[in-house]
Amino acid sequence: MHIQDLIIQNLDGLIKAQSNKAELQIENLIAIGAYVAAGVLRGRYQVVKEVKEEEINGVFGIVGNFYAENFGGGFTQEDFITLKTRAMELLQQPTFDSDLNEFVAEILKKDI
Repeated sequence: MHIQDLIIQNLDGLIKAQSNKAELQIENLIAIGAYVAAGVLRGRYQVVKEVKEEEINGVFGIVGNFYAENFGGGFTQEDFITLKTRAMELLQQPTFDSDLNEFVAEILKKDI
């Protein structure tokens, strides 16, 4: 599976799951995008022990294009900058791997 397909599949699945739980807010979109981008970059780092600037830009470009295509003006450049900043902050957390798992599990959890 190509990285673009993986990112789109993860964004789409998490956004749909979140929207089934409650009204989708911009904060949800930022958090989902940040965690997906950070997770992909973390996965890349685990494989090759480095992530090049062009790879980082590529991941954020895919996320940005997905949001632009699906949310248009509802997701602004300012929102995108917030998403990028949050993703990079998440990666600096020593608990990122477990935080990512908890974040995804919470979204995918079915409310009974």
